[in-house]
Amino acid sequence: MNKFNFKIASFLFVALVCFPFTARAASFELGGASAPAVVGETVRVPVYLNFSQEKVSIAKVDVQFPRDLLWAKSFTLADGWLPVPGEEFNLINNGRGIVLGTAGLRKDIIPPVGPSAEEQRPKLFGTIEFIAVGEGLAEIKIGNDSLALNDKNENTLGKSGGVKLAILASVAQQSLPARLFDMRLELAGNSLRPGDPLVSRVIFQSFGRVPTPVDMFFSITDESGKILAGSEGNIVVEIDAVFSKKFENLNLPAGNYVLHLTTRYDTKVEDNFSAPFSVRTTVGPPLIVGGATIFLLCFSIFLFFLRRGKKHPLVIAL
Repeated sequence: MNKFNFKIASFLFVALVCFPFTARAASFELGGASAPAVVGETVRVPVYLNFSQEKVSIAKVDVQFPRDLLWAKSFTLADGWLPVPGEEFNLINNGRGIVLGTAGLRKDIIPPVGPSAEEQRPKLFGTIEFIAVGEGLAEIKIGNDSLALNDKNENTLGKSGGVKLAILASVAQQSLPARLFDMRLELAGNSLRPGDPLVSRVIFQSFGRVPTPVDMFFSITDESGKILAGSEGNIVVEIDAVFSKKFENLNLPAGNYVLHLTTRYDTKVEDNFSAPFSVRTTVGPPLIVGGATIFLLCFSIFLFFLRRGKKHPLVIAL
């Protein structure tokens, strides 16, 4: 094959393989707000799916957002979609700034594909509710974990776009500090029996003017400082908030321990808290109860034989 024929063959291969895929690719679109949002407001962002020329049976959207500006409250699927169960398919992670939503198409409600322009219009996939928590320009975009599977489990998703949302502070909030907290760590009980869960709560009171995301890092240490357990959490604080944390299946032996908490907000402000607790042994109380029971039983037998005027071996022993 000469160079000319090779170039023609290469072009035809690219045209046959790439161009049809591009033409039939599905895509996600995000609806944008018509006006800037104000800190503290709820912002609704609709997610649309542009159907391809192939049938779409299952779709997964990966929405990424700046967690210092937005806080995801919920993701609600639109009519015609059935959620795929599993945390790896449906997830809100405000610590990482990610919303995942996965669902299968109900073909009795939404036709999978059609030749007309009306049938090819974007269909509503779901709606995300955010709280605006910071001032700035928030860019919300479709992540690489998104997909649109056809009946052959082939991903037909092409390039998807995003939106930008301006977030402003209200005039009434301008004179207040942006973020100022009063926080404390409490335990429901600081003396546990083996197997009891450790129940804690973090109480927040905000004196600032903007809702603020807070990351929390928990750890449990023994008397030597060794870390025995750890966990993370996050919350958005508007005015007052309580975050409850329950540690189960700790299986700690009797001894003294400390629950540590590190909070982080505004990307760099950290506070540290600690609450001591102990796990007590359960040997003492049962022995006391058992000993008292045996004593009362022996004393009752002694009185019984004493009243009968007979000498019982127990009486002789006493």
